[in-house]
Amino acid sequence: RGTAQRIALARCLLHDPSLLILDEPASGLDPRARSELRALLAELQALGKTIVLSSHILADIAEVCTHVAIIDQGRLAVEGSLDDVLQQAQGARGLVIELLNQTAELTQQLSLFPELLNIEVKMTSLRTIVRCRVNLTDAEINNLLVRLVNTGLPLVSFREESLGLERIFLQVTRPEDR
Repeated sequence: RGTAQRIALARCLLHDPSLLILDEPASGLDPRARSELRALLAELQALGKTIVLSSHILADIAEVCTHVAIIDQGRLAVEGSLDDVLQQAQGARGLVIELLNQTAELTQQLSLFPELLNIEVKMTSLRTIVRCRVNLTDAEINNLLVRLVNTGLPLVSFREESLGLERIFLQVTRPEDR
C-alpha cells in the first residue's frame, strides 16, 4: 500500500499543479516514508503550491499545515491558522511543573497559588509532575515562577504546554454535544 501511495502522489505531481488535494496520503506508509512525505509537502509548499490535506494522522497535520479545519458530522467545528485554532481551543494556558519527588506538603504548598487551575499531580519514583491551567500573561507567569522558586520547592523544570491538535480535535468533537 505504501508503494501505491507513493506512485499516486508522483502521478499527481507530473503535471506540476498549483493545487494539490490529498486524501490520507500517509495511509499505509511506514515512519520513514511518512517523514519523507512531510518533507516533500514542505518543499511543495515552499514552491508556492497550495495543498489541501485530509488526514486522521493529526501529528502530521500539525507539523505540515499552516491552516486547519476540523469537520464533525458535516459541520465545521473550528477553522483558521494552526496557531489561532490552538489558541482559540486552548483557552487557559497549560503549565507543566516538574519537581524532585515531594510528599503530601506539595498539595498544601500548591494551594497557596490560586491562579493554578485544574491541577493534576502525577508522582513517579524520581519526580512529581504537576500539570495545570492558568489565565496569566507572560509577565504574570514569570512572577509565578519566581514565587514558586521562593517557596523552596525543588523545581526541576517549568514550561508551557500546548494542548496539541489531537486533544483539540477531541475537545471540539465531543459526542455529548450531539
